[in-house]
Amino acid sequence: MTYQSITYEIKEHVAWLTLNRPDSFNAINLELARDFTKALQQSLQGDLSNIPHEIERSNELNNLKYNIL
Repeated sequence: MTYQSITYEIKEHVAWLTLNRPDSFNAINLELARDFTKALQQSLQGDLSNIPHEIERSNELNNLKYNIL
């Protein structure tokens, strides 16, 4: 999946999400928040599914999803 306002890559079983809005000094807007949320979901559901996730256990991702979307 490609994102407009972040870069997403996996290095040694670690998801790296990098803000990529240099023209606005990486200010968070709705598009960036949605991209970030989707990338987190992607890492939890697929790319890093064999690694335990504290964020998944604490239900923070669901709270983030409802607050942003």
